Amino acid sequence: MKTILLSLTILSLFSTIIYSQYEFRDRNPQTFYLEKYQPEVSTQLGNIDEAMLDSIIISTMETYHIPGLQSLIVKHDSIIWSENYGYANVELQRPVEDSTLFLIASISKTIVATAIMQFWEADSFDLDDNINDYLDDFQVINPSYPNDAITFRMLMMHTSGINDNYIQVFDPLTVCGDSPVPLDSFLINYFTPGGIYNYPDNFNPWAPGTGWDYSNFGACLLAYFVEKFSGISFEQYCRENIFNPLGMGSATTSYLLAGLDTTTIATPYLWDNNQYIPYCHYGAPFYPIGLLRTTKIDLEHFLSAYMNWGQYNGNRILDSSTVDLMLTDQLGHPDPQFGDIQGLVWYQTHEVSNSMWPWGHEGTWNGCRTKMFFKQEEDWGVIYFMNLRPQDASVAVYLLDLLCGYAHLYGHIYALNTKVNKPYMEPAVDTLTIATNFSNMNQHNFSANAIFITTDSSYIDSIALYDDGLHGDKLAGDGLWGGFIHSINQEEFFNTGISTTDLENGAYLYTGEQTRFTTAGPVVLDSIDISYSAFGYYKAKPYLHNMGNTATITNAGVRVVCDDPWVTSISYPVLNLSDISPGATIKTNYNANVNVDSTFPGYFNFKVEMMSDNWVYWIDSIQVIVGVDEQALQPLVYNLEQNYPNPFN
Repeated sequence: MKTILLSLTILSLFSTIIYSQYEFRDRNPQTFYLEKYQPEVSTQLGNIDEAMLDSIIISTMETYHIPGLQSLIVKHDSIIWSENYGYANVELQRPVEDSTLFLIASISKTIVATAIMQFWEADSFDLDDNINDYLDDFQVINPSYPNDAITFRMLMMHTSGINDNYIQVFDPLTVCGDSPVPLDSFLINYFTPGGIYNYPDNFNPWAPGTGWDYSNFGACLLAYFVEKFSGISFEQYCRENIFNPLGMGSATTSYLLAGLDTTTIATPYLWDNNQYIPYCHYGAPFYPIGLLRTTKIDLEHFLSAYMNWGQYNGNRILDSSTVDLMLTDQLGHPDPQFGDIQGLVWYQTHEVSNSMWPWGHEGTWNGCRTKMFFKQEEDWGVIYFMNLRPQDASVAVYLLDLLCGYAHLYGHIYALNTKVNKPYMEPAVDTLTIATNFSNMNQHNFSANAIFITTDSSYIDSIALYDDGLHGDKLAGDGLWGGFIHSINQEEFFNTGISTTDLENGAYLYTGEQTRFTTAGPVVLDSIDISYSAFGYYKAKPYLHNMGNTATITNAGVRVVCDDPWVTSISYPVLNLSDISPGATIKTNYNANVNVDSTFPGYFNFKVEMMSDNWVYWIDSIQVIVGVDEQALQPLVYNLEQNYPNPFN
């Protein structure tokens, strides 16, 4: 990859006077030169190994103040990864261990789904039956659509129209300890007109079956039907028919706090005002849909049962055909809110890369964020719990993606640390070097190729990689494989993936988007407009110029960096732009705000990283002088002196 360094030559730096209005500092083509600066640039994408996964989890926890985390990966009936991090209790410095229980929030609904489908297998009901045909103490009727039936299937796919009234019901009924309000009493008062929890907002304003809205209380009705069909409490039914058969112990898995040693449960936390604020161990009358506490070891038994089509360790909890039905698209399209494929309670997430689409469920409540997903075709599953709900939900997706990626690749020969020597490759001129290491846990002989493809798939090519010391791979047999991508004529953006073929068993694996490079542009820093804010900081507005002839730079952006010791911080360093047409110069819509201390000498040394689709392809730099006071230039005294030396002497 080629980085471009543009350096501004400033003549007579200390004698040049720049007035205090902080003028626009234009980049005159005669005052800078182009240097082909080509550092080795690491990929921002790519695969990870065990050590990298461990390091990234630790770093992510530190960044987002996650106090404790439990993680597990199972593949081919074996646990291939099981790590614990941080603290179950920060105040007591009690570490997270395998035996630590975590609140798993909405993952609990997969237990509800399992229990109700056991009764479906027993012909207790049909999925498309009207649920009111099975209710005696109350009826569930949307007052806006009194003649429209709500079915069991609608409850399981979140299309019933039942709304979670968080403000008036959900939050007020969440209490420290187990709730004194029974499940049946809560539901009767939620759905019966005149009930103490009955409000107009308990239903959505659309007919049952015509919309999708994630419904906790709809799922809670399923748990109530388990009690109706079994004649015992939901907790007891799950203990006898799910937990005990799967070896999930009463001291390590329970919906209720009563009987549990609360010192073994991870304390849920809120990070606020730079400190951890603990929540109590709480309960609610709608406990079946979110208040299961368990360990990763116990939950792995349940997850493995689904991975093995309904059975674990010889004990079957569901028929394989039932599992298949539950893991089938029920909507016929992604749900409109999250874009996932909705099964019967379970869903298939699109948030994991490499188009894996695993099935599973996540959970989030006060002081917890959890995920459990699996891919039957590849026979792996992942679990992780954290005892904090990060404000940035993308953190949870990021960790899930890492764990799923590691599970997907485990046991294969796959690329690690793929790099190109320059992100910008001048068309018809440059040759690019690509190099990579490999994870090869079984030490098999293999062949490898780099496959590079344009973003619109209009251009595809590949090169063989070698570990012979002759292809940019340093030394023969050192484990670093390399190859050369020769000149490309057109201006394009390229994603590069790596394929391997195991020469001992024939296994082929391709992992895409390991690194990127471009022949478009180059994009250079045309100028930076500097102005002073009345709030005491400098506003920097970069102007970028696309020097290319044919390619438009899409989703352009810049990151403003300044390592001068007098710069204390830069607010909003990453700025987005519109697309940059060939030959065009455009400015950012907003400013990077540069804060300085009292030692500021009047100039900045800026580095600007220029991006397309959040990938840095070009780097440029400039020095900007912002001036001295104009009043200091006014002469106060006039005097004529003899010239020295005297040329006539």
